[in-house]
Amino acid sequence: MRQRIDQALIPHWRGRTDYTVLDTAFEFGARFLAVWQAWRETSDAPRRLHYVALVPRLYSPDALTQAHSAWPEWDALARTLRERQPCALPGMHRISLPDAGVRLTLVLGEKAQGLDQIDARVDCFLPDQEFFQVDVERLRHGLTWFSRLATAHSQMLIPEQPIDEALLRVVGFVTGRDRAVASFAPRWQVSAPPPVERRAIVIGAGLAGSAVSQRLRARGWDVQLIERHADPAQEASGNLAGIFMPVLARDDNPLARFSRAAFLFALRLWRELGGVGTAFDGAQCGVLQLDEEITAFHYDYPNEFARITTEHGPAWLFEQGGWANPAGVCRAMLDACGDRLTWKRGTAARLEREGDDWCVFDEADALLGAAPHLVLANGTGGKHFAQTQMLPLTDVRGQVTHIEASRLPPLNRVLCGDGYITPPLRGLCCVGASYDNDADTNLRADSQRENLARLARLLPDLAQDFSDLPLQGRTGFRCVAPDRLPLVGSLPDCAALAASRAERLRDVPRHAGLYAVLGLASRGLTWSALAAELLAAQMSDEPLPIERDLYATLDPARFALQQHRTAKKPR
Repeated sequence: MRQRIDQALIPHWRGRTDYTVLDTAFEFGARFLAVWQAWRETSDAPRRLHYVALVPRLYSPDALTQAHSAWPEWDALARTLRERQPCALPGMHRISLPDAGVRLTLVLGEKAQGLDQIDARVDCFLPDQEFFQVDVERLRHGLTWFSRLATAHSQMLIPEQPIDEALLRVVGFVTGRDRAVASFAPRWQVSAPPPVERRAIVIGAGLAGSAVSQRLRARGWDVQLIERHADPAQEASGNLAGIFMPVLARDDNPLARFSRAAFLFALRLWRELGGVGTAFDGAQCGVLQLDEEITAFHYDYPNEFARITTEHGPAWLFEQGGWANPAGVCRAMLDACGDRLTWKRGTAARLEREGDDWCVFDEADALLGAAPHLVLANGTGGKHFAQTQMLPLTDVRGQVTHIEASRLPPLNRVLCGDGYITPPLRGLCCVGASYDNDADTNLRADSQRENLARLARLLPDLAQDFSDLPLQGRTGFRCVAPDRLPLVGSLPDCAALAASRAERLRDVPRHAGLYAVLGLASRGLTWSALAAELLAAQMSDEPLPIERDLYATLDPARFALQQHRTAKKPR
């Protein structure tokens, strides 16, 4: 196996900065380990290696250990792989490794469905023998999808068995003399993407902007961060404590799917930064989500992800969930960026495209910065530019109440239902949060009463009288989209869209180089890391870390396209 990898991949990836491999049968990870080892040992290997693999099922730790014992030359790499095995949940799992240049994306679930959901430019395809042993229609479908993912210089390693070379030619692959490798040489023209200039401005230093900065810096980008406050996390991300947990849904809808993937990715990323409670204040103490209708839920989750408990009444227990100080998370993200992140204090008031750069001007029309790429990650402030006024984002007021821990029973977990309460930080527990449709920045007695009512429902046996509790807590404003999902990606050019005949998201005209991570609502702590990873992958022309159909539900152009379709309908 290693010999084939050396003969086929090393000459093929020589001189490239990025290289993407698609493996149709990960199994115990043997081919990945061989490619990873070759990447390590090759002096002129690509700077960044992306390995995407279809995984019909995960094996137990014991089975993995036994299988890996057959490859002692990869012992250290195999141990690292076992330590990072994801939770057995469907969807994509982006795994970071000690070698910062290597990213592994595992696609858990049925192979054909997983292949359809990959969004990547693949340089080398590694199909297994089973891939060619299906009926002709399924094989044609798989090979056709290969051709859609292929670049102008892609290749395919052919398994050691007879294959239908005529079918390969139909989808653009041509075998060489030894028939061990097929090159992508279609009759149609395949255009190469333009090189990416890795220089960006990020507006906003809350959870979204800090995460975007960190994920871009992890890819070698130069980033200028523009923030109107002197410190990060001074607005919606400024609460004393927030909770991180997934969302469950009987129909496993996009909200549940993205929240699940985001929750798991955040835990992996935070572990790299030093861990919850070490890199920043917080604890993976578990979250109890009270649910009276829990018995009607039939989805079978791994216990380490979610399980049913009755310790506080019927509830879901998320063992890996917990609470964290959002400002601490922001600081940990920014500290990880290094010296190629520059901080510019100022209020972005106007955006203008000048040549190949986006220019950001302040309220006095002074230039704050210019770069080919610009990311809006400033929450409710992101909708006030000429390029974003069509985005249907709403500001929703939220008030959190602080209660001295001495007035409450000891809390060893986060409790949530229609509200939440966190274990103490700096002697205070956080109870929240109100949902108000007004712009009042002051603490209000009516919002505090609502929060205390939420507390009473979470702790019905609590005999404490809080009538003497002074107004104490914090008010912030969530940025919320109509479908309660975030906006992540390239922003639509609504003027150009109105003059177009676009019917699909991929056909919507975009503002070149203008992106957003907005609409994180009250889930910024859980969502921001994966949203940033998704955007950084898109900006860097890398494989996306979530499924294609799931990304379509997050595309910032989804609302503009819906309005465009409605306007074009005959009346």
